[in-house]
Amino acid sequence: MAVAVPVIAQLVKRLVPEHGDERSDHFQIVCLMQGRHWKSEASNLQSGTIVTVAGGVEVDLRGATLAPEGAHLRVTTLMGGIDIQVPDDWHVRLEGRAFMGANDLVRLNDRPGEPDLTVDCVAVMGGIEVRGVPAPVSFES
Repeated sequence: MAVAVPVIAQLVKRLVPEHGDERSDHFQIVCLMQGRHWKSEASNLQSGTIVTVAGGVEVDLRGATLAPEGAHLRVTTLMGGIDIQVPDDWHVRLEGRAFMGANDLVRLNDRPGEPDLTVDCVAVMGGIEVRGVPAPVSFES
């Protein structure tokens, strides 16, 4: 198994190239055998893909604005973890599968309605969590 993980990581790196930046409405994040923080400031977030292999990524979507029709994320982890923070008033649908792992939705103030965020996730020996977090308090005057 120790040899398989680096081989799988290299295969994923070739098949799933990263694209987009923090302001992109479409993005693809790949995190292989490391940790990473990523914060979106998209003005019309529509879609994203997040893949981790033996690593972890924290994704903060609290600075993003969803597209009027909503947004869709595809999230996959193998022996890793993905933590996605969203504003606590977003409507989130979590759909997915887990094998020797877990997918979890932690909401603070879920209000059904549009637009919404759909998260399709697969966790194999890892975990994916989507949680609502209140917006940061600003003390600027």
